[in-house]
Amino acid sequence: MILTHKILPVDLLAADAVERMFGLMDKYYGNMQRDNFVRDLARKDGALLVFDAGGEICGFTTYAMFHTEFASGPLSVLYSGDTVIDERYWGSMATTRLFTALLGDCLRSAPHELYWFLLSKGVRTYQLLPLYFRKFYPCSGEATPPREAGMIDYLAELQFADQYRPHSGVVRFGAGGDYLRDNFDRRLKSGDQRHAEYFYKINPGYRHGDNLPCIARISPDNFQPIVSRWLQTITRYEFSQTFTE
Repeated sequence: MILTHKILPVDLLAADAVERMFGLMDKYYGNMQRDNFVRDLARKDGALLVFDAGGEICGFTTYAMFHTEFASGPLSVLYSGDTVIDERYWGSMATTRLFTALLGDCLRSAPHELYWFLLSKGVRTYQLLPLYFRKFYPCSGEATPPREAGMIDYLAELQFADQYRPHSGVVRFGAGGDYLRDNFDRRLKSGDQRHAEYFYKINPGYRHGDNLPCIARISPDNFQPIVSRWLQTITRYEFSQTFTE
Protein backbone atom coordinates (compact mmCIF):
# COMPACT_ATOMS: atom_id res chain seq x y z
CA MET A 1 0.00 0.00 0.00
CA ILE A 2 1.09 3.58 -0.63
CA LEU A 3 0.19 6.29 1.87
CA THR A 4 1.29 9.90 2.09
CA HIS A 5 0.97 12.52 4.78
CA LYS A 6 0.95 16.26 5.31
CA ILE A 7 1.30 18.24 8.53
CA LEU A 8 -0.70 21.44 8.17
CA PRO A 9 -1.62 24.34 10.45
CA VAL A 10 -5.34 24.37 11.21
CA ASP A 11 -5.89 27.67 9.38
CA LEU A 12 -4.57 26.11 6.15
CA LEU A 13 -7.04 23.22 6.16
CA ALA A 14 -9.42 23.48 3.20
CA ALA A 15 -13.16 23.28 3.85
CA ASP A 16 -13.48 19.97 2.00
CA ALA A 17 -10.65 18.52 4.09
CA VAL A 18 -12.46 19.49 7.29
CA GLU A 19 -15.65 17.87 5.99
CA ARG A 20 -13.77 14.67 5.16
CA MET A 21 -12.18 14.69 8.61
CA PHE A 22 -15.56 15.07 10.28
CA GLY A 23 -16.99 12.33 8.07
CA LEU A 24 -14.31 9.90 9.22
CA MET A 25 -14.97 10.70 12.87
CA ASP A 26 -18.72 10.37 12.38
CA LYS A 27 -18.26 6.98 10.71
CA TYR A 28 -16.46 5.48 13.68
CA TYR A 29 -17.81 7.47 16.64
CA GLY A 30 -21.38 7.96 17.76
CA ASN A 31 -22.83 11.26 18.99
CA MET A 32 -20.48 13.31 16.82
CA GLN A 33 -21.64 16.91 16.52
CA ARG A 34 -20.21 18.89 13.62
CA ASP A 35 -20.23 22.21 15.49
CA ASN A 36 -18.35 20.65 18.41
CA PHE A 37 -15.83 19.07 16.05
CA VAL A 38 -15.14 22.34 14.21
CA ARG A 39 -14.92 24.31 17.45
CA ASP A 40 -12.46 21.82 18.93
CA LEU A 41 -10.42 21.80 15.71
CA ALA A 42 -10.12 25.60 15.85
CA ARG A 43 -8.42 25.29 19.24
CA LYS A 44 -5.70 23.05 17.83
CA ASP A 45 -2.46 24.13 16.18
CA GLY A 46 -2.46 21.68 13.33
CA ALA A 47 -3.35 18.30 11.91
CA LEU A 48 -1.43 15.40 10.45
CA LEU A 49 -3.42 14.18 7.45
CA VAL A 50 -2.97 10.70 5.97
CA PHE A 51 -3.85 10.17 2.30
CA ASP A 52 -4.52 6.94 0.41
CA ALA A 53 -3.21 6.15 -3.07
CA GLY A 54 -6.12 8.07 -4.61
CA GLY A 55 -5.33 11.23 -2.66
CA GLU A 56 -8.30 10.95 -0.29
CA ILE A 57 -7.89 11.61 3.42
CA CYS A 58 -8.03 8.22 5.13
CA GLY A 59 -6.92 9.27 8.59
CA PHE A 60 -5.70 12.14 10.71
CA THR A 61 -4.75 13.35 14.14
CA THR A 62 -5.17 16.89 15.41
CA TYR A 63 -2.70 18.37 17.86
CA ALA A 64 -1.72 21.36 19.95
CA MET A 65 1.66 22.25 21.40
CA PHE A 66 1.76 24.23 24.61
CA HIS A 67 4.18 25.07 27.39
CA THR A 68 3.47 25.12 31.10
CA GLU A 69 5.06 24.79 34.52
CA PHE A 70 4.92 21.52 36.42
CA ALA A 71 6.74 20.49 39.61
CA SER A 72 8.65 23.80 39.65
CA GLY A 73 10.00 23.31 36.14
CA PRO A 74 9.07 24.12 32.52
CA LEU A 75 7.24 21.49 30.51
CA SER A 76 6.38 21.26 26.80
CA VAL A 77 3.31 19.23 25.89
CA LEU A 78 2.12 17.71 22.62
CA TYR A 79 -1.60 17.23 23.10
CA SER A 80 -3.26 14.86 20.63
CA GLY A 81 -6.91 15.49 19.90
CA ASP A 82 -9.21 13.58 17.56
CA THR A 83 -7.40 10.65 15.96
CA VAL A 84 -8.85 8.19 13.46
CA ILE A 85 -7.74 5.93 10.62
CA ASP A 86 -9.97 4.17 8.14
CA GLU A 87 -10.48 0.50 8.96
CA ARG A 88 -8.84 -0.52 5.67
CA TYR A 89 -5.52 0.40 7.27
CA TRP A 90 -6.01 -0.88 10.79
CA GLY A 91 -2.89 -2.73 11.86
CA SER A 92 -0.87 -1.27 9.00
CA MET A 93 2.73 -0.47 9.86
CA ALA A 94 2.71 2.14 7.10
CA THR A 95 0.03 4.17 8.86
CA THR A 96 1.72 3.83 12.21
CA ARG A 97 5.00 5.00 10.73
CA LEU A 98 3.41 8.20 9.45
CA PHE A 99 2.61 9.46 12.94
CA THR A 100 6.30 9.36 13.74
CA ALA A 101 6.72 12.48 11.60
CA LEU A 102 4.69 14.52 14.06
CA LEU A 103 6.60 13.22 17.09
CA GLY A 104 9.94 14.01 15.47
CA ASP A 105 8.96 17.50 14.38
CA CYS A 106 7.65 18.41 17.85
CA LEU A 107 10.71 16.94 19.55
CA ARG A 108 13.06 19.08 17.50
CA SER A 109 11.11 22.28 18.18
CA ALA A 110 10.26 21.80 21.88
CA PRO A 111 12.24 24.16 24.16
CA HIS A 112 11.69 22.05 27.30
CA GLU A 113 11.21 18.47 28.41
CA LEU A 114 8.48 17.16 26.10
CA TYR A 115 5.57 14.85 26.92
CA TRP A 116 2.84 13.42 24.74
CA PHE A 117 -0.57 13.85 26.34
CA LEU A 118 -3.40 12.01 24.66
CA LEU A 119 -6.89 10.81 25.39
CA SER A 120 -7.50 7.18 24.49
CA LYS A 121 -11.09 6.78 23.32
CA GLY A 122 -10.48 3.14 22.45
CA VAL A 123 -7.91 0.40 22.61
CA ARG A 124 -6.39 1.11 19.19
CA THR A 125 -5.34 4.58 20.30
CA TYR A 126 -3.97 3.22 23.57
CA GLN A 127 -1.98 0.58 21.69
CA LEU A 128 0.05 3.34 20.02
CA LEU A 129 1.83 3.93 23.32
CA PRO A 130 3.66 0.58 23.64
CA LEU A 131 4.39 0.67 19.92
CA TYR A 132 6.21 4.00 20.18
CA PHE A 133 7.54 4.18 23.73
CA ARG A 134 9.48 2.10 26.23
CA LYS A 135 7.80 3.86 29.16
CA PHE A 136 4.30 5.35 29.22
CA TYR A 137 1.54 5.73 31.78
CA PRO A 138 -0.78 4.31 32.86
CA CYS A 139 0.55 0.93 31.78
CA SER A 140 0.19 -2.75 32.54
CA GLY A 141 2.51 -4.29 35.12
CA GLU A 142 3.84 -1.05 36.59
CA ALA A 143 2.33 1.43 39.01
CA THR A 144 2.38 5.00 37.74
CA PRO A 145 5.21 6.86 39.55
CA PRO A 146 4.15 9.84 41.70
CA ARG A 147 5.56 12.47 39.32
CA GLU A 148 3.84 11.00 36.28
CA ALA A 149 0.59 10.43 38.20
CA GLY A 150 0.66 14.07 39.25
CA MET A 151 1.37 15.13 35.67
CA ILE A 152 -1.63 13.20 34.35
CA ASP A 153 -3.86 14.83 36.98
CA TYR A 154 -2.43 18.27 36.27
CA LEU A 155 -2.73 18.10 32.47
CA ALA A 156 -6.18 16.50 32.53
CA GLU A 157 -7.51 19.13 34.92
CA LEU A 158 -5.80 21.89 32.93
CA GLN A 159 -7.46 20.77 29.70
CA PHE A 160 -10.79 19.44 30.92
CA ALA A 161 -11.45 20.94 34.37
CA ASP A 162 -14.25 19.09 36.17
CA GLN A 163 -14.80 16.71 33.24
CA TYR A 164 -11.73 14.89 34.54
CA ARG A 165 -12.55 12.36 37.27
CA PRO A 166 -9.31 11.85 39.24
CA HIS A 167 -10.69 9.00 41.34
CA SER A 168 -11.45 6.88 38.28
CA GLY A 169 -8.71 8.42 36.13
CA VAL A 170 -10.94 9.15 33.13
CA VAL A 171 -12.30 12.17 31.30
CA ARG A 172 -16.08 12.00 31.02
CA PHE A 173 -17.80 14.45 28.70
CA GLY A 174 -21.32 13.40 29.64
CA ALA A 175 -24.23 13.68 27.22
CA GLY A 176 -22.17 15.71 24.74
CA GLY A 177 -19.35 13.17 24.43
CA ASP A 178 -18.70 10.87 21.51
CA TYR A 179 -17.99 7.14 21.75
CA LEU A 180 -16.71 4.30 19.61
CA ARG A 181 -19.57 2.78 17.63
CA ASP A 182 -20.39 -0.81 18.61
CA ASN A 183 -19.85 -2.20 15.11
CA PHE A 184 -16.24 -0.97 15.19
CA ASP A 185 -15.51 -2.08 18.76
CA ARG A 186 -13.53 -5.17 17.82
CA ARG A 187 -11.29 -6.75 20.39
CA LEU A 188 -7.78 -7.22 19.12
CA LYS A 189 -7.08 -10.88 18.43
CA SER A 190 -3.37 -10.80 17.66
CA GLY A 191 -0.19 -9.43 19.15
CA ASP A 192 0.50 -8.70 22.79
CA GLN A 193 -2.82 -8.71 24.64
CA ARG A 194 -1.50 -7.31 27.94
CA HIS A 195 -1.96 -3.69 27.00
CA ALA A 196 -5.37 -4.22 25.42
CA GLU A 197 -6.71 -6.10 28.44
CA TYR A 198 -5.27 -3.46 30.76
CA PHE A 199 -7.08 -0.73 28.84
CA TYR A 200 -10.39 -2.59 29.09
CA LYS A 201 -9.81 -3.08 32.82
CA ILE A 202 -9.01 0.51 33.80
CA ASN A 203 -11.40 2.19 31.36
CA PRO A 204 -14.51 -0.02 31.31
CA GLY A 205 -16.66 3.00 30.45
CA TYR A 206 -15.01 3.51 27.06
CA ARG A 207 -18.15 2.12 25.42
CA HIS A 208 -20.05 5.10 26.80
CA GLY A 209 -17.45 7.71 25.90
CA ASP A 210 -15.03 7.67 28.85
CA ASN A 211 -11.54 8.74 27.73
CA LEU A 212 -8.32 7.57 29.37
CA PRO A 213 -5.69 10.34 29.72
CA CYS A 214 -2.18 9.03 29.08
CA ILE A 215 1.35 10.43 28.94
CA ALA A 216 4.71 9.43 27.51
CA ARG A 217 8.01 11.29 27.50
CA ILE A 218 9.02 12.13 23.93
CA SER A 219 12.75 11.56 24.01
CA PRO A 220 15.22 9.46 21.98
CA ASP A 221 16.00 7.32 25.02
CA ASN A 222 12.30 6.51 25.46
CA PHE A 223 11.55 5.55 21.86
CA GLN A 224 11.20 1.94 20.84
CA PRO A 225 14.05 0.93 18.48
CA ILE A 226 11.78 0.83 15.43
CA VAL A 227 10.66 4.42 16.06
CA SER A 228 14.26 5.59 16.28
CA ARG A 229 14.91 4.01 12.88
CA TRP A 230 11.82 5.64 11.39
CA LEU A 231 12.87 9.05 12.69
CA GLN A 232 16.18 8.78 10.87
CA THR A 233 14.26 8.77 7.57
CA ILE A 234 12.26 11.90 8.33
CA THR A 235 13.67 15.39 7.77
CA ARG A 236 12.48 18.37 9.73
CA TYR A 237 9.96 20.56 7.90
CA GLU A 238 9.33 17.79 5.41
CA PHE A 239 5.57 18.07 5.11
CA SER A 240 4.91 15.27 2.64
CA GLN A 241 6.45 11.84 2.56
CA THR A 242 5.43 8.52 1.07
CA PHE A 243 5.54 5.20 2.90
CA THR A 244 4.81 1.78 1.49
CA GLU A 245 4.20 -1.56 3.10
